[in-house]
Amino acid sequence: MKILLKKNLLIYTLLFLSLGSYLNIKSAGENIDNENSNTNNVENEYEKIAKIAEEINVIIFASGVTGTGVIVENQSNDYVIITSWHVVKGIENGDETLIRTFDGELHSINKKSIKKIKNVDLAILRFESKKEYKKATIGDDKNLTVGEKVFVFGYPLPNSTIENRIGRFIAGNIASNKSTKNIDGFGILYTNPTLPGMSGGSLLNKKGELIGIHGLSEKDDDVSLSLGKSISTGFNLAIPISLFSEYKSELEIFEKKTDDEIFNEYIINAENYYKKKNYTEAIENAEKSLRIKETSKGFYILGKAKNQLSAPDGNYYFEKALELDNNYLPALKSYVNSIGYGPYADNDKAIFIYNKLINLKPLDSKYLLSRSLNKFYSADFEGHINDLERGIKVKAMFDSQCSNLGKLSSSTIEERIYKTKKRIECNTIDSYHYIISVRYGAIKLLTNKKNEACEIWNKLEFKDGYLRDFYFREGLDRPYFQGEKINYFHIPYLKINSNFFEDYNKLANIFFNFWKYRDDISMRLKYEYCKN
Repeated sequence: MKILLKKNLLIYTLLFLSLGSYLNIKSAGENIDNENSNTNNVENEYEKIAKIAEEINVIIFASGVTGTGVIVENQSNDYVIITSWHVVKGIENGDETLIRTFDGELHSINKKSIKKIKNVDLAILRFESKKEYKKATIGDDKNLTVGEKVFVFGYPLPNSTIENRIGRFIAGNIASNKSTKNIDGFGILYTNPTLPGMSGGSLLNKKGELIGIHGLSEKDDDVSLSLGKSISTGFNLAIPISLFSEYKSELEIFEKKTDDEIFNEYIINAENYYKKKNYTEAIENAEKSLRIKETSKGFYILGKAKNQLSAPDGNYYFEKALELDNNYLPALKSYVNSIGYGPYADNDKAIFIYNKLINLKPLDSKYLLSRSLNKFYSADFEGHINDLERGIKVKAMFDSQCSNLGKLSSSTIEERIYKTKKRIECNTIDSYHYIISVRYGAIKLLTNKKNEACEIWNKLEFKDGYLRDFYFREGLDRPYFQGEKINYFHIPYLKINSNFFEDYNKLANIFFNFWKYRDDISMRLKYEYCKN
């Protein structure tokens, strides 16, 4: 019995020890996994900070000047760089002075903008660019702790190993942060190694915020004296960024601009942002321009940017633009395009706007075609026909000019540009004449005038290539004309042609199938209806 108890006790002891070993191994494995996960997270954070550092730092080039700088402010296209005063103090009038941003672009420095910051080794300078550049986020330099991780970035000078100035992102730790500043304002001491050329570069904290401007290596006086040359202790110093913030109000960083100058900048920015499809920034700049001065152009840009974001008030701003100038062409065109045409569009509003456009440009066949479509959906049968007839006559007015294009001189650049513009204009007239004629013939057919329809179509010439670049849906819109669907705008046609829907559906299928591929629809129409 005693032997059995001893055996059981031994087994339980071994099981207990094995379980403990397993738990220790499992715990150790989990710790390793956690450490790996934490390491990956830290590495990802460091990569983000490195990207910030690369984007906000610039290289400064001038005669006898080599250093780095940090973008800290901007006003529209005007950017402010902070750097070490000792980097730029040697720049003289006549020296070519450039900075290079992270994207490789070179920018001229406004030499008049170079200003020393009082009592410290810091300076500011400015450059202009229509490109968007990131600026540094200012951090807290007053509560740094010894041992805290920090990051220096700068562009060292070339050497025998590395021939070009390549950005260096170097991690280290705070060694000291004195409330009383050393000579020239240096107050943050850190372990990050640096090289000549990195002066003026950023010192960032773990959030990627700017806490200082690197500018000095600590000198080992005893070793330097014994060797007869300057030797660093391996520690480096930065000027706390709070000194820039402290003296910023005393600096006239930007020249004072007139309201008109600021307004023009906002308008130009709004246009450029719209072209880049950055509609949010376009809206913001247009609104800023309108706070200075209300203009048709400002309201117009605001309206079209809002429409791109499907905002409900886009057309309201076109109306505001037209209140200031009821003939403002860009707003009229954008407004009417946003209305469109169809059974659910505000056709009466569109017709009202096209009336203005046609008064301004009576020979624009595109406006005549578009207004005819709105009149069709307003059940204005006569108005629809009249606009198509007017559109067809436009081509005849330009036939003489367009047929003599080949005789125009092309000796000078100006003459060639003029000739190219006229050729585009003539091609556009031809294309809309084709579209209007096809539709006009279709209307003739639907009102029991097949011979007149064929006469119109037989005169058409399809110019392959140029016409294929036009979107031909202005003809007949298949989704709105199914045989079982009668709308009020069909009534004028039903009065004339009792087989209207049967004829229309046949036409709609031809239009849909041929215009989908942008082929010569007139040839198909002639084949179907004009064989006899």
